[in-house]
Amino acid sequence: MPTPRAYRHRVNRIEELQALPPGLGLEFDVRDQGSIVVVTHDITAALTVADTIWLLGRDRDEKGNAIPGARIQASYNLIERDLAYRKGISTAPEFIGLLREIKERFATL
Repeated sequence: MPTPRAYRHRVNRIEELQALPPGLGLEFDVRDQGSIVVVTHDITAALTVADTIWLLGRDRDEKGNAIPGARIQASYNLIERDLAYRKGISTAPEFIGLLREIKERFATL
């Protein structure tokens, strides 16, 4: 019986994460259901291995001051954008455009 496609993607993603060089500030945790949570400030690395991106940041008060704590400020579904599970994705124009968009948004968090 062939390996289900979703399982192959999950295994490939775990292998890609494990192959990343140390020192990128990546933390990940493999859960029972096979989900991996990656926490990083390296947006390029995150976009390369993820299928969903959540940007965490602080809310602001009416004066623009940061309110303590953080919450999800934006969510990006890379599967819907056809940016997940593709080899060489980091050179695709749509990847570069999303990277630019997220970096601009990230700077305001």
